[in-house]
Amino acid sequence: MNIHTSNHFWPFSGLVLLAELVLALQTTVIAFNAPFLSSDFPSTRSFLSQSAFPLYTSLTIPPESRSSEFNKDNDDVSKMMKKKEKNHDITIEKFGRHHQHDGEDEEDNYNISEPVSESVTSNKSSQRRSPGKKDPFYAYLYGMTRQIYNSNVLANRVDDELKRMETRFFNLLGDDIPLVRYPLSIDSRGYNKKPCRPSLQVYELVASAYGRARLRKEGGWLAEDVLNRFQLHNPEAKLSMKLLGAVMKAWIGARDFEKTEYWLRRMEELFPNNVDESSNDVGSVPLLGYQIYHPLVVGLQTMRAKKSMKIADLSRRAIETMRANHESTLEKNCGRYLPSNFTYIAAMENIKHSGYSRVEQFDRIETLFRYQLEDYQRYGQSFSKPTADSGKLVFVAAGRCDFPKDYFAIEKCELLLEDLHNLYRETGNPDFRPVPRMYERMMSMYARMNRRKNPLSFANRTLSLLRTMEEMEVEFEKSFTNKAALNRVMQTAENCMPSDPTENPIKTRDMFQICVDAFKLFHEAGNDKRTLAEPNASTYQIFLRACSHLPGGDTRSNLSTKAFNLCRKNGMVSLGVCRELYAANPELAEKEIGVTMEEFAEGATKIPVDWTKSFKAQSGVDPEILDMGFHNHNEAWPKSDYVR
Repeated sequence: MNIHTSNHFWPFSGLVLLAELVLALQTTVIAFNAPFLSSDFPSTRSFLSQSAFPLYTSLTIPPESRSSEFNKDNDDVSKMMKKKEKNHDITIEKFGRHHQHDGEDEEDNYNISEPVSESVTSNKSSQRRSPGKKDPFYAYLYGMTRQIYNSNVLANRVDDELKRMETRFFNLLGDDIPLVRYPLSIDSRGYNKKPCRPSLQVYELVASAYGRARLRKEGGWLAEDVLNRFQLHNPEAKLSMKLLGAVMKAWIGARDFEKTEYWLRRMEELFPNNVDESSNDVGSVPLLGYQIYHPLVVGLQTMRAKKSMKIADLSRRAIETMRANHESTLEKNCGRYLPSNFTYIAAMENIKHSGYSRVEQFDRIETLFRYQLEDYQRYGQSFSKPTADSGKLVFVAAGRCDFPKDYFAIEKCELLLEDLHNLYRETGNPDFRPVPRMYERMMSMYARMNRRKNPLSFANRTLSLLRTMEEMEVEFEKSFTNKAALNRVMQTAENCMPSDPTENPIKTRDMFQICVDAFKLFHEAGNDKRTLAEPNASTYQIFLRACSHLPGGDTRSNLSTKAFNLCRKNGMVSLGVCRELYAANPELAEKEIGVTMEEFAEGATKIPVDWTKSFKAQSGVDPEILDMGFHNHNEAWPKSDYVR
């Protein structure tokens, strides 16, 4: 009976066929006589790596065993890539570094450190070789970066090709053969040309791929492995800044602060920043610049929760180092070291979320913005131009301080605003014009200074700030911002009014006049097509509270009556408005509401529904508002001449 056809012996026959298949495979591999396979029986590690297909494997196919059709297809791909490289344009940006559109990866742009004039650049650009003329293996890997869009797959693919090239060129045997993740297949046939020594640019490309990948700590360790293999096969070669920077970027992606700081220190040791300006070596010695510190500062934003104070210090040190390097290489035309606006914003955000006190955060952020303003004034580089995003961070940090204790924050912000106003008046450059968010924060700080000994000045500063905004043609972007700003003006003046009007009648008059002016501006804003500010319940509540500080008489009664009628007409009566009406005009409150103050406090009545509807403010100026001034009741209290 034939054992191969019998159902009873079929399992045994399957094992026999499997054994024959394994024997045939071993015979074929030995017949290849590849220099990278050991003649002895493979070790346990190499056997498992070859048998486990999805895992890392060291099994490679020698070029001799590949078909001629594959070689022809690969040659056609290489020719196509070379033809594509010749069609790339080379331009020069303002900061002086070359930028090759679609012909060079993002990291290669940072290798050029010396900006030159246009005449010199035209000669040097013609001499600039394409990646495939003298280093075909680099051209092959570079072509893979244009074909594979998954960053994780790309990093592993190019690293696998590098490992195969190392195995072929250095004749690695046994356990020295590096493990690869993706084996060769019909879709990925590998590099089939003559083996060559991998250049430094190849290792930089592979490490940069790991720096852009999202492999977390695995990517960091694999990038370090690329650097270690370069040192192993090139013991006398020097490490480049790009290779070290790629390893640091990989650890930034892993959110490992200790490793990131370690590789930064190692780069600073190999490429010191303290080069003497008078030395001729300035320009020949590469300094750490934008390509290193910018991704460092931006990447530190992902590590805030762990080492917040250290991250803030490292971000500020990176900014100062970049400025110092740019200053030392300015006359030598040694490239771009100046931090950009995005670098400053990232550093400010790192300081904002640090563990320092709010006062220290404001002080450090204000210093960085001063640096940025100084850089733009001095060098005029567009990439370092201050924007609204960077400027408002200073005022946001100042608004978080404790007032009136941290009064120096207001002084610094006022000096900064004054400098911006002077620069805008002198140059007319809209980049120096403050944004509405800065004025809004200043008004908020003024309103919180009501416990100061001299609060009158802060109320006047608030109105002065509004006049400055009108001069600078700065307007709040949203109606809600208008409401908040004008309410703060009224609240500041009301907080400054003495509780006893007979104690200081002049101060009472001046502060209430500010409230009247702000109240008019609030209602007249409806005529402005660009900024529409509608009053809310807080507006009338603050104004009625200010009326309660006036001495009793017709002035107090008439103004409070007109304000309440406007509030009721606009449907913005609230419990707070009624409570302030009882304090300012008890007779009117009892007449309109129908209960006494004690009964109202106990909740004996409810506000009518018609009074609480949120009707929009009337368009235009109400005639009653035009008579809301002390000149109708007391000529000694002049009407303000400022009407928006």
